Amino acid sequence: MFLASSVALLAQPAILDPCFSSGTPGTSFASTANLADVGANADLCNWTGAAWTGGWPGASLTKVPPVNSAGCRAIWQGNGTTWTTGGEGFGVRLASPLVTGVAYSYSVTYVSHGTGSTGAFNPIVYTNSTGALAGGVSLGNMTAVGTNWTTNNLNFTATAAQNGHTWLIFGTWPNFSSGFVNSFCSTCNTVVLPIELLTFDVKLNNSRVVDAKWSTATEKDHLAFILQHSSDAENFEDVETVPGKGNSKVIQDYSVTDKKPLKGISYYRLKLISTGGEVSYTALHSVDLEYRSKLKLYPNPTNGLIYIPVMENETTFNESAEIEIINVYGQNVMRTNYSNTLDVSEIPSGYYHLILKNPDGETFVYKFSKQ
Repeated sequence: MFLASSVALLAQPAILDPCFSSGTPGTSFASTANLADVGANADLCNWTGAAWTGGWPGASLTKVPPVNSAGCRAIWQGNGTTWTTGGEGFGVRLASPLVTGVAYSYSVTYVSHGTGSTGAFNPIVYTNSTGALAGGVSLGNMTAVGTNWTTNNLNFTATAAQNGHTWLIFGTWPNFSSGFVNSFCSTCNTVVLPIELLTFDVKLNNSRVVDAKWSTATEKDHLAFILQHSSDAENFEDVETVPGKGNSKVIQDYSVTDKKPLKGISYYRLKLISTGGEVSYTALHSVDLEYRSKLKLYPNPTNGLIYIPVMENETTFNESAEIEIINVYGQNVMRTNYSNTLDVSEIPSGYYHLILKNPDGETFVYKFSKQ
């Protein structure tokens, strides 16, 4: 139920990824510890400064993000035309569990693209103990919005059934309209930067190094950029320092190559330093340095045993490597040490990622289905 005005708001746990910075843009994006693709259908898109890229519909959408959330990614829910029962969804994790009887309020910035079944967007919301729909408690639908970015509050008082829940799940189940959710922060990115940033992009190139490029429209009393990377989005290391232009009113382009990128998913940002010593930061961008396997598991599909390569990318696997199997909800269903033969007869039917990780952190990802 929704919060009555006479109830005080207490103990608001933060949403751990209010800007969707931990996910990798794309269709059916891979879930992270703080961001879940529920149903393996929602698309994570990134705003380049001129267009959305990543998952469908990507650049075909021209809805510019709101000024206060321009550094946040957006999650698209819907196919823009017809709808089927089941829908799409995503989850965001809370910093601490919900408590029975405590009132909560979260701001949500979202918009309808106007191409769904009603031309409005009113995602249904659940809380849950995991980043999945099964077992969730419904809070009802958000207020329907049209084709202008709108920030509304999600207000509720936790019931006994929600005690201990640590996820908010936003879905389109069933037959609701399509749209973008841009952020869970009504004041994101409001710090005045010493620059006007046009673009900031990081990409893994074919040489397995990371290229960072950015452009500024203006710079005022700006001393330097420092490109930083991190494995956990909290503890950052400097990659390279690039002098700023001081004061400029013309477009300036910059580029840096991280020749020693971190393995797995890593996060990049620019640290901005003014001539007066003030420090500010851009929003985060992520890169996935997991090795996408060229070899395959077999048989695939399987109803019992699967056989795993003993060597790939000049790396020989042994029992010191770890195997983890993840379902489409981002949940771990099996963890074991490496063996070239693995019995998966006990896991439910469905689609899975098998993640094989060596002790040095090098990671290999395989897809398979269980009948």
